[in-house]
Formats: sequence, C-alpha cells, structure tokens
Amino acid sequence: WFQRRSKTKQTYPGQIDNFVAGGLTEGRGVLETAIKEGGEEAGLTADQCRLQPTGSISYLHRSERGIHPLTEFVFDVELADSWRPTNTDGEVDEWILCPVAKIFDILYSEDLKLTSAPVIIDFLVRHGILNIENEPQLPIISELLHTSLHNFASVPI
Repeated sequence: WFQRRSKTKQTYPGQIDNFVAGGLTEGRGVLETAIKEGGEEAGLTADQCRLQPTGSISYLHRSERGIHPLTEFVFDVELADSWRPTNTDGEVDEWILCPVAKIFDILYSEDLKLTSAPVIIDFLVRHGILNIENEPQLPIISELLHTSLHNFASVPI
C-alpha cells in the first residue's frame, strides 16, 4: 500500500508516500510511534500492527532549508488480502494498492515524495527484487541507504 498525502499537508501535499510514516517526538519510542501512526494514518488496530522491524536507513536530504541528515526506522507489516486502510487523521487523500511488479512505476513517478524513495529501494533490496544481477550499482545504492551520519553531527554519538 502507498498513500497519497492530503493536499492540505504543509509538506509534500498531494504526493505519493509510503504506507505509514511519522516523525519521532520526545517521550515516545520508535515502535510506539510506528503503532500510533499506523492507527492514525491507516486505521490499523493493535492486533493488526504486528510490525516486523527491518532496520534503518540513513541519508542526506537537501531541501530549501539546507542539507539535513535523516534516519528512518523501517518496519514490514503483513496484512490480510481483504484488509483496506482507513485514514483517521485527515492526512491521507487516497490509498494505492500496488503489486510488487508495479513498484518501479511508483518509484519513478514524479508524484512520489522524494524522501519516500529510499524506503522503497530498501524494501526492493531486502526482498531480492533489486539485486546485483539486475542492478550492477547495487553496492553503491546500498551504501547510499546507510550513510554514516555521525560524521555530520555536531554532537558526539
């Protein structure tokens, strides 16, 4: 599933985004935030929110405000074929069910939110869809998904 962000969102209005995403806030852990966002954005219940942590990706993102290091924690969730997402917070205008064979169409779409692409590429690599046989630049791509951001931090980690 992909979502089309609400046209009223302050950032990336109307663009295609990953299934569920959200920023961390103080006092809330990564898994807790993912479950909260799953409920708000897609109507996932606690029973349906059996998230499988798959790691994280880190990269540099350039916006009108400059260059920013980003780390995204990634989860997979398996849902019943009959399940359909329901937005509850007004941040999603549309849901897009996309077969794996069509993910590249989303990835190459100008409607895709730029910062969603690394999560999609990570999925494709983890599931063997993007591999060294069909993408000779895979080592470079993998390295770019795991940029060592501590070199850019002003505070020692």
